[in-house]
Amino acid sequence: YRYKSIASPDTIRLIHIHPSPNVEAEIECSLAHVTLKTCAQDITEHYVALSYVWGDASLKRAISIDGQSLAITASLHCALSYLRDETRVIRVWADGVCIDQKSNEDRSFQVAMMGSIYSIATHTVIFLGEPTPELELTMELLESRLSGNEPVPISDEEQLVHLIQDNILTRPWFSRVWILQELVLSVSPWVQGAKFPVKWDTFSSYVCASDSASWSPNSRNLLIGMSRTRRDFNKKIQSLQDNSEAPSGDSFAELFQILESRRGSAASDPRDMVYAHLGLISPFTRDMIDVHYNKSIAELYEEIARRHIAKYGDTAILSYVEELDPCDRRDGLPSWVPDIRDN
Repeated sequence: YRYKSIASPDTIRLIHIHPSPNVEAEIECSLAHVTLKTCAQDITEHYVALSYVWGDASLKRAISIDGQSLAITASLHCALSYLRDETRVIRVWADGVCIDQKSNEDRSFQVAMMGSIYSIATHTVIFLGEPTPELELTMELLESRLSGNEPVPISDEEQLVHLIQDNILTRPWFSRVWILQELVLSVSPWVQGAKFPVKWDTFSSYVCASDSASWSPNSRNLLIGMSRTRRDFNKKIQSLQDNSEAPSGDSFAELFQILESRRGSAASDPRDMVYAHLGLISPFTRDMIDVHYNKSIAELYEEIARRHIAKYGDTAILSYVEELDPCDRRDGLPSWVPDIRDN
């Protein structure tokens, strides 16, 4: 498949997935260009944003776009197969198809709009990955429990806790670098395993509020932290809207705090440690950082460090530099620049 270049600003691509009742059927779709402004103002034609894990990039499956073949990761192929409706065409945004991954220019242009893409989407589907019988059982029981219906037979609450711990909270999605922004900015996020979706807010409230003694130590920490960040961010936005205030321009420290807290998250491209969080900071600060995948890792990380020092006139950022011999530093990073990939 050959991508058509995007010539105008504010434009993204959306996948139109053709229906099929068979999850194993070939994925047939088309790719359309549309502006985010049009999507935000359209009250009938909605789209779903997909949040997923790339997985092993060497494992490929093919989909058909307008009669032409495109190779995508097996994990994305699985997600699209389960998202596909049996009778209706659905519109989906997924980075592995909607961005030309072979073009640094296209990646840079589209990634700069990721915050808006997820905040404008009617729903975001958090796809947990390749289904297993254990995951399907967990999601089926969870969906029944959270819906208020008579639950599928289960011995007790403790068993459901163990199932959630073993089959949901251990999924790679929870450690991926992009997921925090995708979750926090989404209007209506849903968690989906196989064909079973549940609302994120209902799911996270259930897990966070549970007083079961069966939770393993620290097993809920990531989810609790993500839910708190989502709640605090939404409160902040609501407060700004209620008071008709402009976001503070002094938020570069906030960006570095986010980067510091997210060290060690899984990112296939180390530059995404920065780019994956730009939607969570003020436009003033966001505009100071050009998203471009032609920059080297060292250039980007040094740019962040230099801007922080210039902004605040101190060298406190140096305390975050790892204790390594300069010869052991990766990717040519200067000795005074923190490697924000490392814990």
